[in-house]
Amino acid sequence: MSQYSIARRYSGALFQAAGESGSLVSVETDFSRMSEFLKPHSGLFSLISNPLVSNEEKKAVFGKAFPTLNPLTSRFIGMIIEKKREHQLPEIITQFFALSDEKNGIARAAVTTAIDLSPEQEKRLMTEINKLTGKNVILTKHLNPEIKGGMVLRIGDTVYNTSITHRLDLIRKNLLK
Repeated sequence: MSQYSIARRYSGALFQAAGESGSLVSVETDFSRMSEFLKPHSGLFSLISNPLVSNEEKKAVFGKAFPTLNPLTSRFIGMIIEKKREHQLPEIITQFFALSDEKNGIARAAVTTAIDLSPEQEKRLMTEINKLTGKNVILTKHLNPEIKGGMVLRIGDTVYNTSITHRLDLIRKNLLK
């Protein structure tokens, strides 16, 4: 089973349990706080992913780092540690937020442009993404002068690449055929 599938199952089970117990917002808040500290190559992630550190020590570290966790979140983290899945926590958290977004009718999009979008351009882009997805959009903007012009839009797993760099690459590939 793929790492994605495993993370999706764990996050789905937690999402359902949190919904049934009325603690969905609390678990989301816990995961929001945790996600910053559980990025790969962070100190906390390295510690909890280390097989030489005992489960009890890992649980103690979580208890000290996050003393105000919702009991459901705390039990879930304990179970993840016991099942030796702590290295998958970042993906589980990502999948949990994806389920939350899905439930709330939210689509997350990221746009990369060579220059900053004007407010009018951003508004038009948001309108088009809303039409495309049928959901409320949370847009993250990135600047990358290397794309020369156009944009790269990512909505979930779908990428729309209209950058000049991409178009030039396509032309070059066609000419080399």
